Amino acid sequence: MSFKVLVCDSVAKKGVEYLKSKGIECVEANGKTEDEIVAMAGEFDAIIVRSATKITPKILSAGVPKLKVVGRAGVGYDNINVEAASENGVVVMNSPFGSTISVAELAVALAFAISRKIHLADAKMKKNVWDKKSFMGNEVNGKTVGIIGGGRIGVETGKRFKAFNTRVLCYDPYYVNKEDRRLMGFEFVDFDTLISQSDIISLHVPKTKETTNMINLEVIKKMKDKVILINCARGGIINETELLEALNTMPDKFLGVGLDVFENEPPVKWDIINHEKVCATPHVGASTKEAQQLVAVQICEQIVEALTKNNFVNAVNLDKIKK
Repeated sequence: MSFKVLVCDSVAKKGVEYLKSKGIECVEANGKTEDEIVAMAGEFDAIIVRSATKITPKILSAGVPKLKVVGRAGVGYDNINVEAASENGVVVMNSPFGSTISVAELAVALAFAISRKIHLADAKMKKNVWDKKSFMGNEVNGKTVGIIGGGRIGVETGKRFKAFNTRVLCYDPYYVNKEDRRLMGFEFVDFDTLISQSDIISLHVPKTKETTNMINLEVIKKMKDKVILINCARGGIINETELLEALNTMPDKFLGVGLDVFENEPPVKWDIINHEKVCATPHVGASTKEAQQLVAVQICEQIVEALTKNNFVNAVNLDKIKK
């Protein structure tokens, strides 16, 4: 049986080449609108996306009965309507391993940029201003780092901070086997302890009902002064309105905030991004050549397994598929 896959976003060539090597026909359709995808969805057994294309109920309904699986080349899948996929009998899979190191490295990089005011000093230098006095920084060495979320990315981030002689605290109520994390030198603590003791707080949790607005004004008030807050996870975990209020009304609370993700992408309001204490990047945590190649190959391998062997690796909704 021959299969046909629609690749909606720009996916590393090595992944597409793998599909073709298995005799699967690939149609690359980067930048298509929802209506354009709806018009062609019924021709395909699988759809692959990154984060740009939104897989809506309309697309999923148009894809069945031929459409069997939607693959996300990356970790987060909030651009895919999983509920609608389940109702239509379409399996959703992600590829959670390939971008782990890249996201962890960015989280650490943002913390260092803020600690040494690299982004601010660079901006001044580009205006031909030599201003050493304004950029007294802080060492990361010896600080307490709080990792919220003890999964793959959280662990890799914590390991990198440990290399800089830090104390690493970890909060993760869902992680059962904590001993392997303790062997890495992590201390498992409750949420309030981590919030109140950490000099650097880095978020590494998915966006769920429980984690939406996890960092709000009430929580911010419990943080130490001169704290660094990093979010390379998902927009919406931090309440941006209340974070901006804190930045404007509590001048000593933050040494800085590093944001790679936002409630709306691209942002609707830019006030928080333009704040002098915010170092912002446009959701580039997984945007390295290495990560994109890994996630592309991984999701394409999973698509082949799904279509040829009915084996759905890293499926997120198998238990919700209506039989």
